Amino acid sequence: MILFSCRRVAEISSKELDARLKLTELVCAGAHRRMCAPCRRYRAQLREVDRAARELVRQAPVAGDEYLPAEAKARMRARLGTAEGGDTPA
Repeated sequence: MILFSCRRVAEISSKELDARLKLTELVCAGAHRRMCAPCRRYRAQLREVDRAARELVRQAPVAGDEYLPAEAKARMRARLGTAEGGDTPA
């Protein structure tokens, strides 16, 4: 069996949040974590941060121009050179 370093296991722990892992990565990182408490804690912390971030995104209001103050919209239009209600430059 291939032995992974803590650095490699940390990379895999991060990667597994966003992508499917190769079987060798799953097995070797899992074996390493069974023997390494710091890597188990790191993975648990990553998962908690990921969970919290997803929850924040889920609860956040949909961003749209209704949240921008009128003066901010006017400054943006002036900077971009766009008409009052249009989307194309004047």
